[in-house]
Amino acid sequence: MILFLIKKLRAEQVTLIRPDIQYDIANARKSNRRDIFDILSGLSKALQLQRMHIVQGEINLKLPGTSSIKLSDATVLLETKQLLQATSARDLRDAIQYMDFTKGNFKMQDLNIDLHNAQFIGIQNKASADYVEVKRADQLQLKASNVVAPMLVFDKYMHLRAIHGLNWDTAELELKALKSGGKLSMPDLELTSLRGRSTRLGITQEEGTINGWLRNFRITRLESDGENINLEGIGFNLQQLIALNKKSLLKIENWEESENNISDIKGLQFRSNSGSDSTEITVPQVTAKFIWNEWLRGQQQLDLLNLHQPVIRIQQTSIDENAAAPDSFFVKQLQVTQPDIHIIQKGAEGNSRFEWKAQRGDSILVNNLVYVSGKMSSVSLDDMRFNLQGMEHQSSKGKKFHTGEGVLYGELSKIAARRNDLGNWDWKGTVQNIRARNFALDSLGKRNGKLWLQSASIHNLILHSGSLIALPELVKQNPNLRISQLTGSYTNAYNQFYWHNVGYNNNSKTLVLDSFRYTPVEDREAFTKRQQFQADYIKASTGSISMGPIELETFARDTVLSIGKLLIENGYFDDYRDKRVAREPGVVRALPGNLLRKIPFRFRSDTIRVLNTTIHYEEMDEKTNKAGKIEVTELNGRIAGARNFDHSPTDSLDIFATGRLASEIPTLLSVKESYTDSAGGFRMHVEMEKGDLTVLNPILVALANAELKSGNLDSLRMDVIGQESFAYGNMKVYYDDLKVRVIREKPRSLGTRLINFFANTIIKNQNKGKGNTVYVERLRDRSAINYLVKITLSGVMTNVGIKSRPKRPAKTGKPSKPWSADRSLTGSNPDICHRIRPFRSPARTPN
Repeated sequence: MILFLIKKLRAEQVTLIRPDIQYDIANARKSNRRDIFDILSGLSKALQLQRMHIVQGEINLKLPGTSSIKLSDATVLLETKQLLQATSARDLRDAIQYMDFTKGNFKMQDLNIDLHNAQFIGIQNKASADYVEVKRADQLQLKASNVVAPMLVFDKYMHLRAIHGLNWDTAELELKALKSGGKLSMPDLELTSLRGRSTRLGITQEEGTINGWLRNFRITRLESDGENINLEGIGFNLQQLIALNKKSLLKIENWEESENNISDIKGLQFRSNSGSDSTEITVPQVTAKFIWNEWLRGQQQLDLLNLHQPVIRIQQTSIDENAAAPDSFFVKQLQVTQPDIHIIQKGAEGNSRFEWKAQRGDSILVNNLVYVSGKMSSVSLDDMRFNLQGMEHQSSKGKKFHTGEGVLYGELSKIAARRNDLGNWDWKGTVQNIRARNFALDSLGKRNGKLWLQSASIHNLILHSGSLIALPELVKQNPNLRISQLTGSYTNAYNQFYWHNVGYNNNSKTLVLDSFRYTPVEDREAFTKRQQFQADYIKASTGSISMGPIELETFARDTVLSIGKLLIENGYFDDYRDKRVAREPGVVRALPGNLLRKIPFRFRSDTIRVLNTTIHYEEMDEKTNKAGKIEVTELNGRIAGARNFDHSPTDSLDIFATGRLASEIPTLLSVKESYTDSAGGFRMHVEMEKGDLTVLNPILVALANAELKSGNLDSLRMDVIGQESFAYGNMKVYYDDLKVRVIREKPRSLGTRLINFFANTIIKNQNKGKGNTVYVERLRDRSAINYLVKITLSGVMTNVGIKSRPKRPAKTGKPSKPWSADRSLTGSNPDICHRIRPFRSPARTPN
């Protein structure tokens, strides 16, 4: 009472013990009610207080809006003058020099914060608490211990706007009720130098949950404007991450995120089951660079994604056509290293299978990959580089494609694919370069052939889904297409084809290859045993082949294959026939002109040339049971006017060739066959020069049981007009010292000697140039080459006296043999056969 009698009394501080303070800062100045601040105001004026000290007080402050502060067992040191002049929550906060409390509750909009054993130093704006619990509606719940906030920043309404240096020892973070792909929203807040340790993480979404343990967590800067969140410098060590929903499970053993946004993920496992569909993925190590700000906005984007040795098992029945809203995924750079992939696609026609058991060094590198899921799903990428081994694909129809022991590597660009309304994929892309080694494609055709590519290279190929149907457009759109180093083989149950170093240039429209070879799979004996009727056992090979210009666009548009010039060098053709096998009845083998008509598409070539080729023919005779052999070497030939459509009356197939019969006798052959003559009319000219006739013994011994003891050919000239059924002409042969020997089981017997005597008596020992008639009726079930050989042998046997001279059938009345007038053989042009050139050396190249 004495103190109040003093008009003025100075005091530095007043202390209130266990006060109960209720205060509405927004309405205090508008009310006439005597509250604690009015009392403190009067006391301050009387005592002229500098500061006020509240000890173990109960404080309940209602701030503007819905914000409030409740403190229990609070100790507060206030600057009295600032406190009494406070008109805002910020002024109130500035008046607080120090504060601690046992329990506290802060409400700011929809954010609720509970603190235990907290402390606030006003001068430093520093806060700490033994325990903090933060709730934000149903979205966020954070429980943390040993929390320190070295710097707090509030606005004038006491709203927390920034925390600098926030850190904690242990915590539990729960994010709830987030929609899949939805954004996490926060109040306007800035966090810098955020660090946490030993934090349990839980996220609850509509589809499932995510749980994990953050051993360390740090963010250089986090800023929220209420709509978007921006992160800088995020880093963490996440262990035992488990993401679970009704259909799938994701596990990660360890996820280390460095400050430069590089994620190192170890022990990733993913499993998904939906009906009969299933997916299992295991990746020992993943390297990624997440664009976290985009992920927080619901956009799944990565700057980098490397999958090291992933193991992928997928079994899929069908694609979900009723998918909800489409989901997108973007990767700036995707790399898959040494994958082990097994995919089964089940369908109504059967199951297709894809396997890739990659080897060391196998990888795929993709830049700017964009994938959108859903019914109208799509995928695109800027470019792709790949190196593949151990890959195999089997279609629903059992067709197989695999790399075997080989490698496929290359570069693609501008790849895009989109599912259309019919559920099919429309796609396009460019093959910059693809190189293959030891690739295989199985189960081709009716005989289950196997295509093996030892090597292949494709450059500058533009493709789209429609181009595989519109071949003219494919050719037109690829002027710079090049195929090179194409080496491989094709094998089915009976045949084998091999080619080496094929190259094609669409700019010059030329195709070249170093060599080609064809062989039957079976040996000659097995082949013959399998035949019901006579068939040729053929082997063939070539050296280099070149052709062009090839009009592929014309072929694709009009099915006309025009190849300009075709050159075949160093060929070898081996033909064997066993005549002990029955002949197939009713078969008619076409002559060369009609043989071209059997090509299943329209074909034309200006010139076909054959250089330095060998033809070997062997025949097992049905009477002697011996094999006769004949060979033509150094064969050089030219075929002009080869075509199988749009023939005029003057068109003909022109064949000209030179070679050495039995590697010894120079021989020339010229044949010109009409395309329009219904009887298949042709003219043939043959020339032979000097040679030893005994070189023909390998075929005479087998076919005639005879051999030439001697014989010198000076020259032979033959001109023949023929058709499908017969041929007639003239031959002149100059020879001398012709002696024969008939072969019998007992060569020294009297009978054998008498036969040889009469044989040498009957034949002409020499011929000085007198010509003789050639006439042959064709066996139409035999080849054109057989026909030409029989014509020549008929003339020889007539000239040496073994065969009587045939008479040409009369042109009037009933012919004794089938015959047509010369004009009918040649169509409307009686001069269809060109003038025979003089014989030249077989070594020359035909024009």
